[in-house]
Amino acid sequence: MVKATSTTLTVIPFDFGTHLDISIVRVSPANAVGTVVLKDGNTTIGGPQAVFGGYAFFINVLPGTHTLTATFIPGPGFGPSTSNPLTVTN
Repeated sequence: MVKATSTTLTVIPFDFGTHLDISIVRVSPANAVGTVVLKDGNTTIGGPQAVFGGYAFFINVLPGTHTLTATFIPGPGFGPSTSNPLTVTN
C-alpha cells in the first residue's frame, strides 16, 4: 500500500546584496523516504536532495522574481507530491 504525502515549501530570503535564498521543504509524513527537486517554473534549480526527518534544504542565488515549487520523488511505499507554487522576489 502506498502512503500519501504532502510537500510544503518555505523560502527565507537573505538579500544582503547577494540575492541568497534558503528553501526549506517539509515532507509529511516525517518518515517518508525519497528525494526533493526544487524548480523555478519548469527548470530544475536544485536537487535531487535527500529527505531526512521530513526535511530537505536548498540554498540558491535568485535575483529577480521566481515561481518555485518543490516536488517529492518517493521511495518505496510512498506517493509523490508537489508543493503549491511560491513566488519569491529578491
